[in-house]
Amino acid sequence: GKLGKRAWRRKVPRALLAAVDGMAKAANLYTVAGGALSGGLHAISGPDHLAALLPRCIGQRWWKAGQIALVWGSGHGCSTIVLGMLMWSLKH
Repeated sequence: GKLGKRAWRRKVPRALLAAVDGMAKAANLYTVAGGALSGGLHAISGPDHLAALLPRCIGQRWWKAGQIALVWGSGHGCSTIVLGMLMWSLKH
């Protein structure tokens, strides 16, 4: 017959549950790292980003240009996270 949640957990060895939990955490870490790396590559290689940021950064000190880029990147990152969370919540 069907096993309840507790009965199922009693039948599965703890080591297997720990291994599955570890794999899920690693998959999440690799997903976030892959997204960050591909987003960074897109930001430095995308002509649309360069065309938008270069006029704002030319003639600025390096730290001021870095601040501008940080604010720009934070806006992109935050909006991506919000949209991703919205899509995830609609799926579940």
